[in-house]
Amino acid sequence: LERILDPLLDNARRAMNDRPGIRLSTGKNGDEFFLQVEDQGPGIPPDLAQRIFDPFFTTRPPGQGLGLGLFFARNAAEQLGGKLTFSPRDGGGCIFCARLPLDASSFDRKTSSVSPYEALRTGTPRH
Repeated sequence: LERILDPLLDNARRAMNDRPGIRLSTGKNGDEFFLQVEDQGPGIPPDLAQRIFDPFFTTRPPGQGLGLGLFFARNAAEQLGGKLTFSPRDGGGCIFCARLPLDASSFDRKTSSVSPYEALRTGTPRH
């Protein structure tokens, strides 16, 4: 969960320039647990929104980010059998929502192929 939450909160904090206004919500919806981070920053331009989960894509100035935070967060959610989504917030800002299964017993990590995150992090080829 830290691999998901850490980059989401860091991005929200930077978008808000350390001002208050970040909302963290958690809850249950059916057989899913959700974790949502919402900020009131400038948001992400629509023409860039489809690229935000790409590795090495960043909207930050040079030297202020590698563009891996959202890539790693999404892959961490997928490793847990879930997904991470983005939507623009009405009035400006972003909403990122991680949806994870409440019962992870059906997600067998031992038989799964290496995730894109682990392959990138460790240099292990994917099967």
